[in-house]
Amino acid sequence: MGDQKKVICHDIYGTAHEVSVEMLEFRPSVYALAVRDGKVLLMCEMDKWCLPGGGVEKGETLREALVRETREETGMVVEPGSLLFVRESFFIVPPGAGHIRPVQSFLFFYHVRIMEEGGALLPANAYEREHIYGCEWVDLEKAVTLPFLGSFAELRDEIIEFARTL
Repeated sequence: MGDQKKVICHDIYGTAHEVSVEMLEFRPSVYALAVRDGKVLLMCEMDKWCLPGGGVEKGETLREALVRETREETGMVVEPGSLLFVRESFFIVPPGAGHIRPVQSFLFFYHVRIMEEGGALLPANAYEREHIYGCEWVDLEKAVTLPFLGSFAELRDEIIEFARTL
């Protein structure tokens, strides 16, 4: 019994934490990649950048979650397009987003089309109300130089390369 399998989970600051697999929660998540006029839609969270998106709720399809999460975090209504790529990640959900918990996730990245802009942000929890500073259309050349948040840090260049093809 003494040797439990462990994995490394990273928090939003990039710090590694060794976690027993028994503690992991499974959480699929979806992210919106919107590109317009050579710019990508990015969300600013705690002075770092990421794509809008987040966890899929029980009973929700990936596309429903994508529309809901993008609306909550950007105020925009999107139409999901094609699935671009899928990655996996082990990370720590930050405090204020319910409770601190280690997560194993599959991250589904979709191309989206903006259908409606200018709506109010609808943060889902205290963490989002306090730490999401808004969203911005960022030039692709600038985006490759920005610090990306958590799991997005290792995916930044891949995300921008996909954005260049859209």
